[in-house]
Amino acid sequence: MHTVFPPMTRQSLMSIVHDNPDTGRNLALSDWVKATGALRSNWIAVVHADDFLRSDAIVAAMVAGDPVARIGDRSYVLHRSAVLLDPPWFTDDVWRGATARDRRDELRYDLFETLAVTATPAVEAESAKGNGSANLASDPVADPGAQTIAIGIPTLGTVALPWVVNAIALQPPMTCAFSLVVAENHAVATARQKIAESVLAMKPRPAYLLFWGDDNLPPPDGLRLLLDTARSRDAPAVAGLYFLKTFPPAQPLLWRASHPGPMIPGKDFEVGDILDVDGTGLDFVLLRTDALAALPPLKFRTVCDWGPKGVTMQTEDAFFWDRWRETHGRGPVVDTRCRVGHLSLHDGAVY
Repeated sequence: MHTVFPPMTRQSLMSIVHDNPDTGRNLALSDWVKATGALRSNWIAVVHADDFLRSDAIVAAMVAGDPVARIGDRSYVLHRSAVLLDPPWFTDDVWRGATARDRRDELRYDLFETLAVTATPAVEAESAKGNGSANLASDPVADPGAQTIAIGIPTLGTVALPWVVNAIALQPPMTCAFSLVVAENHAVATARQKIAESVLAMKPRPAYLLFWGDDNLPPPDGLRLLLDTARSRDAPAVAGLYFLKTFPPAQPLLWRASHPGPMIPGKDFEVGDILDVDGTGLDFVLLRTDALAALPPLKFRTVCDWGPKGVTMQTEDAFFWDRWRETHGRGPVVDTRCRVGHLSLHDGAVY
């Protein structure tokens, strides 16, 4: 899944069609016109449940500007000018009006730089350590890449429909562009390392990197909240609030070294607070890239070592935050206004 969602995505809607294609699509279009008014929203994507689509298909069709674009065997992207025709719009499983542009074999998206980290065998090795000193830009807005946010997604290639819907709904901050980096079929520490190296090598380098897990469902304004907190608190790392996939009791994925056990909402903090912590999960966290670049070369590692005192185990997020604190003298900030769902692919539950 390699795509960029630009600001115009906010003008689109998506409908998932099951069962009878003609009836489902016509009803979806009719409901869209009645509920939102075709003049208020420029595009609608009518996606059949059986179609396996690249996630950039909708955006690519919108950018191309075709009134009717076929993006799958039974899926279409329609401009409002096409939908204003008299219904029914679909008969005999095809678009009734003007000829649809067939884009099934043309889906490509080049408006923003999009990098895909391909799956190759990788062995994590300890790199030479950096000097550990931070040289953070006092004014990140002055950087040429300040209006670009790289979104890094480590994935094993299995992405659920709710995640795709949330990706389409995610609202970019005003005037910002996205650049996407996907690392597929790697161990998570290797994937994060590859993503970080790819983003830091970009020219111009994006001002921020958002790590986004492929089972995390942020609110539409989640990225805007994190960016607002990063700037207002001068925080080089800001995470959303999400929970481990355990219930009950709910356990937020954040910690303080001085606090034994999980930090519980309503007891140790209130939802809506902005917290200074020692570490969090890395599945919806915004990092300033100048701060990321100041870390030693090996930034992510899953540790399972034998030593004189027994076994040492550490997940890649704990390893990363240890190095972050050593370099910057502080951990991340958690903006608990940004509530992020944690999706279980096994049963569809959201934690």
